[in-house]
Amino acid sequence: MTTVRRWGPHEAPTVVVMVHGVMDRAASFGRLGRRLTAAPGVAALAYDRRGYESAIGVGPGGLDDHAGDLVQVVDGLQAERVVVFGHSYGGTVAWHAVARGLLPAAVATYESPVPSLPGYRDDLAASTLRVADASGPESAVTHFGSAVLGRPNWDRLRPEFLDLRLAEGPAVVADLRSLADASVPTPPASVDRHVAYGSASVPHEAVVAGELAELLGVTAVAIPDAGHGVHLTHPDACSRWLLGAVAAS
Repeated sequence: MTTVRRWGPHEAPTVVVMVHGVMDRAASFGRLGRRLTAAPGVAALAYDRRGYESAIGVGPGGLDDHAGDLVQVVDGLQAERVVVFGHSYGGTVAWHAVARGLLPAAVATYESPVPSLPGYRDDLAASTLRVADASGPESAVTHFGSAVLGRPNWDRLRPEFLDLRLAEGPAVVADLRSLADASVPTPPASVDRHVAYGSASVPHEAVVAGELAELLGVTAVAIPDAGHGVHLTHPDACSRWLLGAVAAS
């Protein structure tokens, strides 16, 4: 696991640690990181989870591995206050880390999968694992990436970029398999919690976000016009939500 991106001053009293989802990477948080650090006293950090981009050599991991990595990142920070932002599967990692004893000031998650919730459904994860079982991880990541990006966009990827995505196939498959180990989080009262979803996402994301928020004793926030990739498409709205979480913690 390698820390590859940091925005803002090293002496900032507040650090937002951003955890990416399946088939993503630290670099995708650039727009969001720059907006977060426009606020006084805030720095932002993102890292490639094991099996992705700069950490591909570490190999894939399960939720315990990713949670341990997140704990290591947070423990290494010199900051008065840490807020963890988990996007999609990154949020599942964040809750799992809290269950293992991580105590940030706040955890904010966006459209994070928790299969034990009644409204959860993820046909893409299920179909990707079926492809992995039948044809291997490269075929699985092609199936997953084509669904997320659209087949024409997937087919237009630069060869060197495509090769790296295919090499991340084992990490994608491991992430999706490890969702079976995800549980409903029970963070201590000292950890503020925030849940959001995009108003333009598929309907079940709002359902799951609402169920998760209810269990956490908060209200889910809808980010207007955003889909699943909120940090890429709506960094301004996402940063406003996260800075509100910083202010509340």
